[in-house]
Amino acid sequence: TEQLRILVAGANPIGSPTPNFVKELDAINAGLSKVSDRCNVKEINSVSIPTLQSAIAKYRPHIVHFVSHGGRGVLELEDAEGKPIPVSGSDIASALSQGIDDISVFVSTACLAMQADPDRKITSLGRPLITQIPYIIGMQLQISDAQVVRFSREFYQSLANSNGIIEAYLH
Repeated sequence: TEQLRILVAGANPIGSPTPNFVKELDAINAGLSKVSDRCNVKEINSVSIPTLQSAIAKYRPHIVHFVSHGGRGVLELEDAEGKPIPVSGSDIASALSQGIDDISVFVSTACLAMQADPDRKITSLGRPLITQIPYIIGMQLQISDAQVVRFSREFYQSLANSNGIIEAYLH
């Protein structure tokens, strides 16, 4: 049986509030604990477009889970010097392209990233991804660290209990 491959990608650019990467990663692992022998969770920190592309090509994940900050239609990743760089859904879609046939689920717990801003012609982060990835999960509003940790634990626990993606999301 093939293992479920999950890539947890974290970014904490200089000058940005620290996302709670360790707690969210622990919550994901706790949620998957009863099926940990059937899962392969890889983590990458200080995510930039090149490090993401490399990890996608190397690990070929089924689920890509982002832990970072965001804004309307963007994720905040890091440039080569660790400074914040807003990345659009189109940029993410391009970075994921090498492993797109394997990726079934894209998760981002970054606040506002799934919110569009029509006045500035900014689409939701997920919009460019929906033609390539079957399930896109993300936040349109602000979410607290405690809510992110709870969501991650319960989402992955529900998957571990053999629920489908939609059922796990609604759990």
